[in-house]
Amino acid sequence: MRLKNKVSFITGAGSGIGQATAVQFSREGAIAVVVDRNLESAKKTQHLQDLRSGTRDRGWLS
Repeated sequence: MRLKNKVSFITGAGSGIGQATAVQFSREGAIAVVVDRNLESAKKTQHLQDLRSGTRDRGWLS
């Protein structure tokens, strides 16, 4: 867990490189703040983070 207790703010996290980065950072222990203009895509990324990191922390701002 190289990024434990670090906070990352990832824009464009609903798909592509941003999504992969958010998921990987969560896997490494970071608190990954997911930002995307499409709320459904952001929720999908959050779900992937939950599956891969075992966490369920979230808050939504639209």
